[in-house]
Amino acid sequence: MTTTYYTDNQFNRLPKWARDLINNIRSQRDSAVRALNEMLDSETESPISYTTFVHTGEKDGYARMQTAPQFKKKYIHAKRVDFNHLGLELHVSIRDDHIEVSYERTNSATGVVTFVPTGFQQFEIRPGCPEA
Repeated sequence: MTTTYYTDNQFNRLPKWARDLINNIRSQRDSAVRALNEMLDSETESPISYTTFVHTGEKDGYARMQTAPQFKKKYIHAKRVDFNHLGLELHVSIRDDHIEVSYERTNSATGVVTFVPTGFQQFEIRPGCPEA
């Protein structure tokens, strides 16, 4: 989708009612973006969170161009999170003095599940045997 940007001179040549309407819509939009960001940024923290990449629609003032999407931290108010992927269900639970990780298969297939180190303090969980 192509967006047409206009110069101040072009804007000023519009009829007054059109300029007022555009300014009113801009004001409503800016208020909505501010309210959305305040809501996203004021969540109650919890031990479980995830980061998401969102575009809330901010514009860069004079240039009237959208700014880049921002990372927003979202909080999950729970003691356990489950992930389902590739026939595995991974459970991550928080306890008083530790974090517990367990898994199970979600389909009728049997076989091994492999934990593959991929870096410092990082690993992958894969169904089946590791590749030789």
